[in-house]
Amino acid sequence: GINLNSWIGHFEPASYEPAIFRAQHHRIRRSSGGLLFIHLNITGHGRIFKLKLAPDHQNLFPEDAVFESTNGPITFEPTSVYRGTLEDDDTATVYGIITKDGLFDGTVFTAADDFYIEPVRRYVAFDSTAKKSPSFHSIIYKGSDVRDILKTGASCASHRLHLNEKKKYHTYPKARTKRWLLEGEAKNPFDEAERFPKSKLPPNPPYDQPIDEIEIELANRTFTDASSLVFGRNVNKRAVIDPKKTTCMLYLQADHQFFQKYGTEEACIEVMTRHVQRVNSIYRSTDFNQDGKSDNITFMVKRIKVHTLDALKDPLYRFPNNYGVEKFLELFSG
Repeated sequence: GINLNSWIGHFEPASYEPAIFRAQHHRIRRSSGGLLFIHLNITGHGRIFKLKLAPDHQNLFPEDAVFESTNGPITFEPTSVYRGTLEDDDTATVYGIITKDGLFDGTVFTAADDFYIEPVRRYVAFDSTAKKSPSFHSIIYKGSDVRDILKTGASCASHRLHLNEKKKYHTYPKARTKRWLLEGEAKNPFDEAERFPKSKLPPNPPYDQPIDEIEIELANRTFTDASSLVFGRNVNKRAVIDPKKTTCMLYLQADHQFFQKYGTEEACIEVMTRHVQRVNSIYRSTDFNQDGKSDNITFMVKRIKVHTLDALKDPLYRFPNNYGVEKFLELFSG
């Protein structure tokens, strides 16, 4: 068999017709109006994933987004970004892009598991020197088949946040408990799930406003004397998030080693785009200020620059070596 890497324990070929996918994508690009969808059936893991996708570039790239490499501006098509669901499961969420090769690179989030669909070229070379070249163009694997990086000692805060939010989402209805809130001389039971109902996300805010520093508002402290006992209402710091300033603009750079791994500027941008999609899927639904509602915090890519191997010839290039995350951030912000 083909070994992808040390992290993916099991994968299967993802079967679909790229030509049909590309044709639908081009039809949407040529459309002058109206809401159009891409319908794509992908077979893998013993089932058919019936994807229903709509363009999502307006939530990821502003109209004046800049794409460049070491040698200057490059062409990248932002309309390749999509978001949607499954036709037979409207609780599922799908994020992805259509690559330059016309393949789907994305993730399907379901209640049972997360499914990752990616071009196999990302892991296996297709050339005359390759000992084993696969006969399929894409792979699909489950999130549960990815070896737990947390157990290896490499802790990822975003991954922990995603797992915690997913666990809370799936177990919350079963974890409803009655508690007693003592205010004054009365005892009023309340249901936590009713006190913090699941609400719809607020409408998308204007994207030209940077995210503000979080304002801190202190809840009023009240006390009532009852039979010589003082019952105090819990006092917590509550972050107030301005709904008009929940989008952060990003400037992303890929160093020459990232370029060397993926081979082309377009492939680097595609991978970084998928990372931002993934981050948005986590942050958009997270309740940071603990008010019982998702805060709809998102990120947009204002500018992307890919440093190719030509950057090593530039004496001003700041990332010629291999750095850890902290050192890389120090160099970048210095």
